[in-house]
Amino acid sequence: QLAPFAPLLVARSMHVIETVGGEVVAFEEAARAAKERNEDLSKFSYAAGGAPNQTLLVTALELIGSVVGALGDAVAQELLDAELPAALVYVADSAYDVRMAAFGVLGELVQHAPDVARDAIEPMAPLMVKNIQPFFRRLCANACWALGEVALLIQSDMDALVETILERVLPLLDNVHTQSMSVTESACVLLGRLGIHSAEAMSPHIDAVLNVLPAWCTIMRMSEASREKETAFIGLCVLCEQHPQQVAPLLGHVCDAIAGWHRAPPELHERFSSMLHGFAQSFGEASWNEFAAQFPPDVRSVLHDVYGL
Repeated sequence: QLAPFAPLLVARSMHVIETVGGEVVAFEEAARAAKERNEDLSKFSYAAGGAPNQTLLVTALELIGSVVGALGDAVAQELLDAELPAALVYVADSAYDVRMAAFGVLGELVQHAPDVARDAIEPMAPLMVKNIQPFFRRLCANACWALGEVALLIQSDMDALVETILERVLPLLDNVHTQSMSVTESACVLLGRLGIHSAEAMSPHIDAVLNVLPAWCTIMRMSEASREKETAFIGLCVLCEQHPQQVAPLLGHVCDAIAGWHRAPPELHERFSSMLHGFAQSFGEASWNEFAAQFPPDVRSVLHDVYGL
């Protein structure tokens, strides 16, 4: 029912982004310049008279993201304005709420209109990494989620950003009790998704990555089944398969997280089965049985009944 109205909604939203977006960017640049000159910044509040309508800009961005997300892959490339990537890049480094909305739009585009998204990825990806900081929780969660979507799309082209991403994401999982659930879940999904295509780039940092594996497993075990969770666990499997000796002492946490899947999707089930049987073979029957006996009954049941171990 939305499809007939989508072109008009997108066109009007683009008009707002291009007009109000320019005003917001100019306002933010003037505020930064005033700060450098140690001037009074009270007139640069969005609540002050004469300030651009930031809320209207955010609403326009969110509307485009919602249209793309609602119509899904049915969104034809011609529906989306050719200037959208440039407009996103233009407004993405402005006010907090604008950045958050722009990251959300990019994430939706990556999923449903990747050809449109590609022009915005290179300039926006470093900015999203920069915004992985715990002080701004919603913005941080959006940046992590969008970067996870980008990682799935551009695959190993993400390698250049891996070290910087890890520098920002790992501390979030090192101090999970001080973070919101949305931040920690988004950080876990990003970390797992990096493992799918950038496992080699993560290898020099594997000790630091495995240091947060217990927290990762606990958080992801409790999260609801979703496309994000599924892809994150695929990345976990890749990392476990590439670093079996380092993972072995932490395998109990991995098994517990796997047991949290009541019904893993077929591809993921095959991944889990192959990985677990590989570890069981490397342990040897006696050592594996001794290892598995330490688990709670629900985990032992899953390993035995679902994976034949």
